[in-house]
Amino acid sequence: MSDPEQLEVIDRPDLVRDTRSKAILSRDVQKLQDHRRKVALMRSLINNTNDINELKQEISEIKDLLRELIKEKNK
Repeated sequence: MSDPEQLEVIDRPDLVRDTRSKAILSRDVQKLQDHRRKVALMRSLINNTNDINELKQEISEIKDLLRELIKEKNK
């Protein structure tokens, strides 16, 4: 291993221990990229869901205002 700040984990060649923080880290770059992609997709999904809910609320408010206008006009 070339990095003296990381030690191999016994029986787990896919993991290393950072000697400074004592954290156990994965060497699997593909899994990290997949995880980051999933997180980005989830954030996008949450943002889209929030946008849709906001639009639904605004449409509901517009419908209520239109109903009030029609009611006032019919008096």
